[in-house]
Amino acid sequence: MKKICTVGLAFILFFTVISTSYAIPTENEYALASTMNKTSNSSFLFLDDKSIIENYTWAFMRYDHYEPSLNFEKIDIPTPTVGSILVPANMMSEEICKTALQIYHDSKLETFHALDEYDCKCMIHTMDAFFKTTDEWNTDSSFNYRKESAVEMNALGDICFKADLVGECYAQASFNTAVLRLCGFSAEEVFTIAIQGESGGHAVNIVKVDDEWYVFDSTFAPYVRKGMRDSVIFPIYYRSPITDYIILLENDKYLINFGTLFPEYIPTMKDPYNNMDADCLTDIIGHIRPLFNYSYLGKTQWNISDFIEQPSPHPLMKTVEIPYTVKDAVGNNLIEKTDSLVALIKNFVSNQLDYEVINQYDKSR
Repeated sequence: MKKICTVGLAFILFFTVISTSYAIPTENEYALASTMNKTSNSSFLFLDDKSIIENYTWAFMRYDHYEPSLNFEKIDIPTPTVGSILVPANMMSEEICKTALQIYHDSKLETFHALDEYDCKCMIHTMDAFFKTTDEWNTDSSFNYRKESAVEMNALGDICFKADLVGECYAQASFNTAVLRLCGFSAEEVFTIAIQGESGGHAVNIVKVDDEWYVFDSTFAPYVRKGMRDSVIFPIYYRSPITDYIILLENDKYLINFGTLFPEYIPTMKDPYNNMDADCLTDIIGHIRPLFNYSYLGKTQWNISDFIEQPSPHPLMKTVEIPYTVKDAVGNNLIEKTDSLVALIKNFVSNQLDYEVINQYDKSR
């Protein structure tokens, strides 16, 4: 059984997976997987400038808000945002492709409910999964600030007796965005959304199904397993104070940032950005604000008509979506179809290399 894995073995296997993508530097060497010179031998570029590391190595695995890291000293939050890297990275993972193939239905509504059922069975928040004193990922003053990829969520699930997928709210929302995108939901129909109040923040999904918008919060999955809720789908989502402000919407194509309440902690989300068509964004915001009791738009409390006139796209965000879904998978069984879908997306992501401006796809590889 999956749950009998020992902690040591699980983490050894986990770091073995990571090491296939990233070189682990010695004390005096800082390795960066070369995005400019990818070869069949997985070439690496060694850098003296450690500031570059923050945007690549562990980019979607962990950040510590200036806490020391064993291999890389102090690591800042990756840009454009953690989620803009997480979503495409997840979409080319076996875990996400396999999940999408398993839950897919011809009807988007049926697919949505299938994801609801899947998450209710499998998901748990990191803080509920492990005790602080025994979680090897914590630093002295930080508790679970990392934002887990689908690979890590699965690896953590191997050592958790409570659920099969372990991740904090941002990780779970990024997981769900990636799955639904692969199930055929357009980049205008599913987003990871960050919400905040003066006391903290949270991340959930907003999903459009049959012309209706819903909030999807898989962190409520344990309550469904306990019989306290029927679903993690919410037609209305009012949890003041954390629903007081809508901060950000994102997926593989879009990054709309209204401005965080906590720029000192999340400097990457301080400035407003938008790479969506004005009419489309106005329509989406008009439909989702009522779900959150008409939350303010960012720290500035933007009026949407003023917002669409001012912010420009994030310079590191490429307005291109991953074009493949489960319908493009080929094979005679789940494994073959998963492998084919992973290969298609990895090839697409590899072709997004921009030699002048690094983008979210470069960083997700």
